[in-house]
Amino acid sequence: MILLLNGQVMTKETTKQGWPIFRMAFRSFFLFAALFSLIAIATWVLSLTGYIHFSPLHGGLFWHSHEMLFGFSSAIISGFLLTAVQNWTGFVTIKGKILALLLLLWFSARVLLAFELGVTAILIMLIDICFLPIVALCIFIAIFKARQWRNLFFVPVLLIMSGLNVLMHLSAFEKIEMSYLNISYIMVLMVTLIMSIIGGRVFPMFTANGTKTKKAEPIKWLELSSIFSIVACVIVATDLLNLPILLQGLVFVMAGLLNFLRSIRWRVSFKLSLQTPLVSSLHISYWAICLGLLIIGFDKLDLFRLLHFRVTAFSYHSLGLHSITVGGIGLMILSMISRVSLGHTGRELKLNNWMFFAFIFMLFAFITRVILPFFINDFMIPLYISAGFWVLAYGLFVIVYLPILFKERTGAGLG
Repeated sequence: MILLLNGQVMTKETTKQGWPIFRMAFRSFFLFAALFSLIAIATWVLSLTGYIHFSPLHGGLFWHSHEMLFGFSSAIISGFLLTAVQNWTGFVTIKGKILALLLLLWFSARVLLAFELGVTAILIMLIDICFLPIVALCIFIAIFKARQWRNLFFVPVLLIMSGLNVLMHLSAFEKIEMSYLNISYIMVLMVTLIMSIIGGRVFPMFTANGTKTKKAEPIKWLELSSIFSIVACVIVATDLLNLPILLQGLVFVMAGLLNFLRSIRWRVSFKLSLQTPLVSSLHISYWAICLGLLIIGFDKLDLFRLLHFRVTAFSYHSLGLHSITVGGIGLMILSMISRVSLGHTGRELKLNNWMFFAFIFMLFAFITRVILPFFINDFMIPLYISAGFWVLAYGLFVIVYLPILFKERTGAGLG
């Protein structure tokens, strides 16, 4: 099999040089980001409860918000895009020693943000914000060589996310007035935007292949309106337009409804999907995103008060965000990295029993974090339970996929 690297032809044999973990970006970033996420979640909850003393840079709340977005989610997105763009363009994006150095850069930022090692906060910020622009550059080079301009929009999206990272650090330094919590809110919606774009591209195909049914053909106006409705949510979240709160609520409600309508067109069948967890988990995660958008919209419209719903442990805004982050992003990432890792290492697209339970645990993490607070007033119980399920889910992924991602590909092709 032939693949182009930096404009030169490479054979299958030359691409198999070096450790398998550094041959494609998905291998290293999926594994180490998953491991980091379970450590980060466990550390966050244990520090909240006082079981451990943890004093990261800029405080615990900043660290939790920043690291789950710019540490965990950004690494997964980068691993996916660096691999996908390589497949789309036929040009290798990054591998070998360069990939190892990029992983080291990402890891260094995680360590420096978590522990006091005598490095100045400015230097830590610079190390942290370098990651996404380098990923964007690698993607741009492959797209430019292939002249595949339809995928170029991922580059500015990554750069916008990098800009939000800069702003979040500056906010922590009190150099700008915007709260880092609001910036993390915008970043959640940026990740949601990427998930919606990728979801629209691959979920119909994955559903058709997994259930042996006909693929749902996209309706152009619905696809575009669904994506741009999330773009509108991002714009609203910046508060640059200073829109009335009711109009903001309508934007989020419309985004939730449009994306739900889009998702049900992907011909999900409960009977078929339940037999294929790699399919059903993707649909559930997308519905969790839609639910989160609706909760945020309903909160802005004050519909919960009118409907006599009452939650005292968390704000509705927090529940909406965690519907997106835990049920949407968390479950979707677990499903996608499980599938991609199997496919790109030449293995059958079938979960073993341990990963089936991992998906169930992730679903419970979503339910306990978002649904349970409607029935219980204790602040910590939903956090404890949800965090525990997250750690179990991603812990099982690390255990099951560590040997897969470190071993040679089993079938033909590159990966």
